Amino acid sequence: RPLAGRWASMLIAVLVASSPGFVEWGYLALSDAAMILFSVLSLGILLRLNCGRPGFGKALLLSGILAGCAYALRNAAAVLPLTVMVFLAWQLLSRPQQWRAPFVNGIAWGAGFAAIAFPVFLYNLHTFGSIQPYFAAHGGVEYGLLRAFRISLWSLLIDFTGWRQAADIAWNAKALVLIALPLGLFLLWRGRQQWKRASQGERAALLLLLIYLGIGFAMIVWGRSRFDWVETTLTRQLMPYTWAALAAVLWVLKPASPSSTPQQTLMTGMLLMAGAILLWGRVDNAWSTVQREHAIRDTVATQGHEGAAAAMPGVIFTNHIKRHASRDSALAGLLAGLPQDAYLLSNHAALLSLTSGRNVRDFAPTADNLEALARMRARLQGRPVVMILLPTNTLIRQGQAATWKALVAKDLPTGSTTLLDTATTLAVQLP
Repeated sequence: RPLAGRWASMLIAVLVASSPGFVEWGYLALSDAAMILFSVLSLGILLRLNCGRPGFGKALLLSGILAGCAYALRNAAAVLPLTVMVFLAWQLLSRPQQWRAPFVNGIAWGAGFAAIAFPVFLYNLHTFGSIQPYFAAHGGVEYGLLRAFRISLWSLLIDFTGWRQAADIAWNAKALVLIALPLGLFLLWRGRQQWKRASQGERAALLLLLIYLGIGFAMIVWGRSRFDWVETTLTRQLMPYTWAALAAVLWVLKPASPSSTPQQTLMTGMLLMAGAILLWGRVDNAWSTVQREHAIRDTVATQGHEGAAAAMPGVIFTNHIKRHASRDSALAGLLAGLPQDAYLLSNHAALLSLTSGRNVRDFAPTADNLEALARMRARLQGRPVVMILLPTNTLIRQGQAATWKALVAKDLPTGSTTLLDTATTLAVQLP
């Protein structure tokens, strides 16, 4: 709101809540929506402060606490302290004679963040032997920085616009140059005009958002180039940054004053048109998803089995694997009967967590992941490790529905005990 105004900020809230990423992930009982809320509140406090002078200790402390809550939910929120550090460093370098203000503000914000994050670090160190006990082994698929950049750009564009056609320019170099370059030059030209008229507080707020967006995007690109993440898109990872991108763009398009000059009338029209296009993109994305689900249902109903739907263009068969698993009474009984201290892993962890109410961790049974798991077994202090595997969309599409268990279990350690073996589920307890 301090940047784009009241009506634009309301539009941003609607666009974020209806974005493809939020529609897909926000309704689940996961940490994504809460992490975004804490991030928005934390940075929102900073956006409203003129951090160029001291005197906002309580507000900065609260901002740090909210950022710590976001980090406690998802380690991806490490972008928040990095953002604040870069922002305060910029203030220190731009006005070295007023060095005391960034220093004091940084201490206040850092104290709030540490109040929440430090206990998390201690818990991780005591439980797992490491402050950051997260690991992700590479599955053998190489992604260079360029490919990782394109995947990340596509994911940000689909969540920003709602239009798959707009996001697809990330994979088309010519379209990227012909469309993105002129649009980027226009936004830079318009942003330069806005910057000249902006107050010191507006400039600081815009810079804070751009630092947050830039660091977050760079972290995702770097992570995707280094680790073979399970997701083929990164919408879930990029959705925390959509609101910042929307705020920056709408600030650029915001009319400079309420006067009715031709230029201001044009910018008002462009702002309204941009809002309408983004809203319609979200409606179109949701409607296309509903139509695709209806087509799958009709195909299954007429041909008698779900496998017939796998050959349909644009179908993600994983949804129907999950639907079948959610109704599997044998699987539900197994999960209910496992010891409470069992360490549960699955390649469909979110589904099993939701249906069973137990903590199931996402895990792909690749050789590298299993080797990393073996290294951390000592930290589990004798807890039974149970892995529940379901067929994947890729295996079904490759015509390997009959042999999927042999393929996903080929790297499991010798001596694993089979707990459940059905056509659609393989559950084993590791030795």
